[in-house]
Amino acid sequence: MVTSLREAEEETGLVIAEGDLSLVHVVDLLDPGSPIPRVQFFFAASRWEGEPVVREPDRCTEWRWWPLTALPEPIVAYTRAALESMSRGALYTAMGWS
Repeated sequence: MVTSLREAEEETGLVIAEGDLSLVHVVDLLDPGSPIPRVQFFFAASRWEGEPVVREPDRCTEWRWWPLTALPEPIVAYTRAALESMSRGALYTAMGWS
């Protein structure tokens, strides 16, 4: 979890205390064309300090709230799948496993 807190600060400028972060979703992913499975963890912060800042402009153009029915493009496929699953109350999504 410490890595998630550090990454949040490095990528957004937000400072989050460990007690304010909760695991909310897991994606078990096998990308087409890759034999290496991956697991993606999604966390939610209940509180944070600061305002989000774009610190990686080559990867992110802006921080803002988007309606689930109008997510921006392009968006990483497993991120879209996780958000859609979370909206249905699911804690886990498997992708790429047939």
